[in-house]
Amino acid sequence: MPNGTAPIAAPRRLAALLRLATLLLLLAAPAAARKQNRAARQVNNRRRECEKSEKCMAEHEDYRHNCVLHCQSPACYEEVYGVEELEPGEVDHKRSGLFTRCMHAENRKAGSRTGSQPQPWKQGATVDASGQQRAV
Repeated sequence: MPNGTAPIAAPRRLAALLRLATLLLLLAAPAAARKQNRAARQVNNRRRECEKSEKCMAEHEDYRHNCVLHCQSPACYEEVYGVEELEPGEVDHKRSGLFTRCMHAENRKAGSRTGSQPQPWKQGATVDASGQQRAV
């Protein structure tokens, strides 16, 4: 290395490693987004099913939101809203976020179990001998 110049191979290796790291990050991002989208769809589907349930449809519209939340997840509802239910027309973004995170955690736990688990938000559903949920 005459004249104090650095070898050219080192910057090329560094550039190649940076390109490889960038490529790996780009490939991993869509998988994480799909997983988040799937979790959000599960929560939204459960909410829609509860909104259409006979029990919540029979509630006065002022109290229907609490019914839907309780239908979606009785455990999360008790954890987040049990002490102080939402008042008619009240919007509480902080507790709403806590409820959503609780439901996502519940979904992750249910997904890690083997076999199909009963879904309490589906009104009139039964579980057959094979563990599959069936409408009555």
